[in-house]
Amino acid sequence: NTSAFTGVWQVGTAASDTGDTSATLERLETDGSVLTATAPAGSTSLSIATPLGPLWTTTADDCPFDVNVGGWQVTVTAVSGSSSPQTFTVNPTAQLLTANSAVKLWRQASLGL
Repeated sequence: NTSAFTGVWQVGTAASDTGDTSATLERLETDGSVLTATAPAGSTSLSIATPLGPLWTTTADDCPFDVNVGGWQVTVTAVSGSSSPQTFTVNPTAQLLTANSAVKLWRQASLGL
């Protein structure tokens, strides 16, 4: 059974400007994003500061995507804000997320040769 390895062998694709919701889309990582305030389990909104890198996408069809918040997988359903901090609308969190936790893509893109 190779189904457990399917994700490892998938080739990422670049997104179109609009209307591209492929499961294999690759996303660029931001730099230095952090959770600005502690969020209790069940939270559906997170405040994310990105002082160093580009801001997170606010384009509706770029969602959903998963992020790693302090080691926990969180699904982002929308992003708003044209400056840092931005607001992430998320599926209800399963656990407490602590302030200043790093926020990164859950599965970062990697380049192959």
